Amino acid sequence: MRLFVTLFFSVLCLSYVIDDLALAEEKRSERKLRKEEEVDYYKKWHKEDVIYIIAPEEESIFTKLTTDDEKDAFIEQFWLRRDPDPNSAHNEFKEEHYRRIAYSNERYHAGINGWLTDRGRVYITLGPADEIYAKPQGGRYQREIWEGGGITNVYPFERWWYRHVDGVGDDIEIEFVDKCMCNDYVLAMDMWEKDAENIGGSENTYLTMDEIAGGLRKRDRPYFNPGQLHTGRGTSMRGMRQKDYPFQRLDTYFKVLTPPKIKFDDLRANVESRVFFEQLSSLRYRYDFVKLNRTQYLVPITVQLDNKEFQFEKVKAGDQEFMRARVSLYGRVKTLTGRVQTEVEDEMVIEYEPGEIDKGRTEQSIYQKMIVLPPGLFKLELVVKDTRSGKLSSLQGGITVPRIDDGKLQSSSLILAQGVTWLPELPDGPEMFVLGDLKVLPSVDGRFDQSRTLNVYLNLYNTAIDQSSGSPELEISYEILRDGEVVERFQDREKSLYSSSEQRTVLLMAFPLQTLPPGSYKLRVKAVDVVKNEHIQLEEAFTITS
Repeated sequence: MRLFVTLFFSVLCLSYVIDDLALAEEKRSERKLRKEEEVDYYKKWHKEDVIYIIAPEEESIFTKLTTDDEKDAFIEQFWLRRDPDPNSAHNEFKEEHYRRIAYSNERYHAGINGWLTDRGRVYITLGPADEIYAKPQGGRYQREIWEGGGITNVYPFERWWYRHVDGVGDDIEIEFVDKCMCNDYVLAMDMWEKDAENIGGSENTYLTMDEIAGGLRKRDRPYFNPGQLHTGRGTSMRGMRQKDYPFQRLDTYFKVLTPPKIKFDDLRANVESRVFFEQLSSLRYRYDFVKLNRTQYLVPITVQLDNKEFQFEKVKAGDQEFMRARVSLYGRVKTLTGRVQTEVEDEMVIEYEPGEIDKGRTEQSIYQKMIVLPPGLFKLELVVKDTRSGKLSSLQGGITVPRIDDGKLQSSSLILAQGVTWLPELPDGPEMFVLGDLKVLPSVDGRFDQSRTLNVYLNLYNTAIDQSSGSPELEISYEILRDGEVVERFQDREKSLYSSSEQRTVLLMAFPLQTLPPGSYKLRVKAVDVVKNEHIQLEEAFTITS
């Protein structure tokens, strides 16, 4: 049942003095009315506007949302999921959907709103049929050959034909029958429902051609007797089309009543729903930025997951056996106006030898994608899925890419890495963790084992070149702080200088952590360009674990 609530708010300025108590009561009533209006809006949207197209998993999620902000965000993304062109100003799917509702209400009403009728439902979900055969008055009807032939009387009916329906198939034919003669056409499950002479009257009248030839009665029809096996007697099996067989008709009937499948792949659909699943609770990410040229940054986005959450399966490769897990990833970066800047779709494969799987499950796996962005603010949307178990997780975060200034001393992000390795040969193209001729493995969660080394990677830009030495003259200081107090300090002029050019100066440093107790720390790096008398300071938090 549809519920329409129309609220009128009026502000009456009848005097210059308003009693405070009356005004307060008026405000309370107004808030209450607005709240009721919002509840009805969400109920109408759920139970009327999208009742035929909302997927069961979406409906389950929507009914669990509690705040208006959550519901508004869900509704916005519900339509974006179905938008054939998210970059355009209009959502063609949404506009067409509401046009179909309006048309159904105008064309298919039958004492009830048109969207509630079967014809309205099919029109809303499938759209206009490619062909329609209508017999609005019913009466005398010459059966088609696939219906057995012969003459009968029928109820008013319509036959809709679709050349193709996504998720249903090709050459789809649907019939609606108006048995009440009241314009309420009901979706028919079989070809006999429109036959007004199928039941009652003489069993030897209005027979099909094969029934006449075989001396059969109407009660022998397999459609009339659901429990009867079709033996080939009665309605001609030779004339019947494949799509008219009982189970085929039944399959089509239920597919037509199923919400249409979202065209986007399942990971993209999840990322666009803004409903953030946490079945894989260990999903974490970080982003960094390294200057690429005068207008763009290289932005590595690194994702980390705990292996214990994956389902491993045993696979064979020749004579070797492995325990393997596969994780699908989909992500996209958008501007604040909603324009998609870049999309990423990839798969991560994690393998261990059978004897190492127990240890492997205690470890983490990381994935990195290099993207190129101009300076600005961006939004990251990411979803990952364990292919074997179906478990997934998604998140949303921000990316801030700083402005490029060719004059002032600037830097890349400060990367705290689990390891930094020199590459004797450069890869042919972009590769995970590769920055220049170094492989830099960042720590996504900033956690470092006490027995390991804290590696520091940093680029400086616009450093001045000292004419006497032909290289920049820099003073670098590294400080490790705990609770705001410096626990280690290292002053450096040359040791951490890995390479320098007119475009960039690369700094590398490594700190053994054995002498520091477990806990939370912060690394502070300060670089002073002695020639230009400019400095820059960066900080990054990290944790030492035992």
